[in-house]
Amino acid sequence: MLALLGTVGGASDYVNKRERERPARSVEEEPAHIAKGVRRGNDQGMASIHECWRRITEHEVAPFRTKSGLPFTYSVVGNNLWITGSGREINRGLSRHNVDRALREMPAARPGELKAVQGSAYVWAILMDDRIRASDW
Repeated sequence: MLALLGTVGGASDYVNKRERERPARSVEEEPAHIAKGVRRGNDQGMASIHECWRRITEHEVAPFRTKSGLPFTYSVVGNNLWITGSGREINRGLSRHNVDRALREMPAARPGELKAVQGSAYVWAILMDDRIRASDW
């Protein structure tokens, strides 16, 4: 498809046009249940995604370990987590929305319990870490 776009006007023109057509959404425009910190999952008293994301941001580049013991770190770029394990960046950003989906499933005994969550081993390790969970789940 990119080859076709290159002949028609360029892929960058297509992407730029799509960005202009998409309305920007601010944090204030998030759904009311998220903005109020109401969880749709297991526990209505859990921290909101805003509070959880704040904790995640505070611990950027700190060492974490997966359930199987593999060390990793992450960096926060916008609304995405970029995981670095074994000294190399994993070629996938894990979105804040993805973390919110996992947060609704907390507490989970293991990463496999996080259904429809990308990078569940990393997301589980981050959310189950005492620095992030802060005894909220």
